[in-house]
Amino acid sequence: MIIFDILMTLFEDFIISYFLVNIFSDTKKFNTIFIITLITLIETFILNNYFMNNELLFFSLVTTWTISLCFITKKINILYLLLPCLMMGLLLISNISSFYFISLIFGIKINQINFHQELLITTIILSRVIFFLCIIWLTKIIKKLKIIKTENKLFEFNSFSIFIICLLSILTTIGESIVYGIFDYKIYVLLSLEFVIMCTASIKLFIDIVKSYNQKLEIQSKLLQSNYTRKMYSETSKLAYRLSEEKHNIYYILRKIENIAKSQDNFEIVSSIHNALDKIYKTDIPYTSKNPVLDYIMTRKIIQLRLNKFDVIYIANIDEDKILNDYLLIKNLEKYIDICTLNNLNKEGISLVIKIYKKAEYIIFKIEIDVSLDISTSLFMFDEKSTHIKKEIIDHQSPDKTIIKILIQ
Repeated sequence: MIIFDILMTLFEDFIISYFLVNIFSDTKKFNTIFIITLITLIETFILNNYFMNNELLFFSLVTTWTISLCFITKKINILYLLLPCLMMGLLLISNISSFYFISLIFGIKINQINFHQELLITTIILSRVIFFLCIIWLTKIIKKLKIIKTENKLFEFNSFSIFIICLLSILTTIGESIVYGIFDYKIYVLLSLEFVIMCTASIKLFIDIVKSYNQKLEIQSKLLQSNYTRKMYSETSKLAYRLSEEKHNIYYILRKIENIAKSQDNFEIVSSIHNALDKIYKTDIPYTSKNPVLDYIMTRKIIQLRLNKFDVIYIANIDEDKILNDYLLIKNLEKYIDICTLNNLNKEGISLVIKIYKKAEYIIFKIEIDVSLDISTSLFMFDEKSTHIKKEIIDHQSPDKTIIKILIQ
C-alpha cells in the first residue's frame, strides 16, 4: 500500500508539474519537470507524515509550483499562482467525487471506504483518472483562449486568486471531514474563518469587476468619439479641398482676365482684378489632396516658393492613389519644380502653375512657367528616378509659357 501511495502521489505531482511547464514554457524541459516533481513528492511525504495537515500541504505545494514557474520564465505573473490553485482544486474535486461515486455504487458509507483496501485503491485510481482528464481539458481551454499570451494586468486577478485559494481551502476541509467522518468544533471554526475570507474576497472581486466593466464602457465611448472625430475630420478635409479648388480656379481665371486686360491696356479692370487677387492671396490656401506623402512634400515646397516671391498656383485634382505614396516619386516631382525655379530666384512675381490630375490610365504632373525663364539643362537627368515615371515632355507651343508634363503610371 505504501508503494501504491508513492506511485499515486508521484503521478499527481508529475502531471501538475508537466502541464504547468508545458503551458508556460515553449519547450518541454524534462529535467526541470523531474526536479519539480521530486521536490513536491518530498514535500508531500514530509507534511503528510509529520504534520498531518492537508491545508498546509496544499499551500506548500502551490508555493513550490509558483516559485518554480517564476524561475523558469524569469517573470512574475499572477497566473503562476492561480493555475496551480486551479489544478489542486481539480484534484480535490476528483478525490471527493470518486469517493461519492464508489460509495454510491457499492452502497457503503464514505467514511468506511478507508477500511476496505480494494475499494480505497479503486477510489484513488478513479480519482487520478478523473483528475488527468480534467487537467487535459483545462490545458486545452487555456491554449484555445490564449490566456497565457495576454498581458494579465487586470487588477481583479488578485482578488480572484484569493477567492480561489479560499474556495479550495474550504473544499480541502470539507473533503477531509467527509472522508474521515470528522465534524468537530475546530472544523466549524476553520470553515467559518475560511468562509469570511472568501466572502470578503468575493466582495472585492465584485467591485473590481464593476470597475473593469466601467473602464471598458469608458474606453468604448472614447473609441466611438475617436471614430466620429476621424469621420468629421475627413468630411471637413473634403469640404476644405473643394473650397480650395474653387479658390484656385477663380484665381486662375482672374489671372487670365488680367492678362487679357493688360493686352488691351484696360487698367481699370486690371486694378479691380488686383484687388480681388489680393483678397484671395491673403488667405493661405491649404495644398491638400487625399495623398499624405504628396500633400506634405508639396505643401512644404509651395511655402518655400512663396517665400522666394514666386506667384504659385497649385491644383491637385486627384483621388487617393497608392502610387502617390511612393517617396522617391514625390521627391522626383519636387526636383522637377526645383529645376524650373533654381535659376530664377532673383526674379520677383514669377507665375508658376503646378497641376496634378488623372487622365485615362496616367497621372499627369504638369508645370507651367513663363517662356522667358531659364530652365536647367538637367531637367530630366536624375541620379535616381522612380519607375513610375513613364514619359517626360517639354511643350514650347504656347507663346507665353513653357509646359512640362510628366506621365506617371
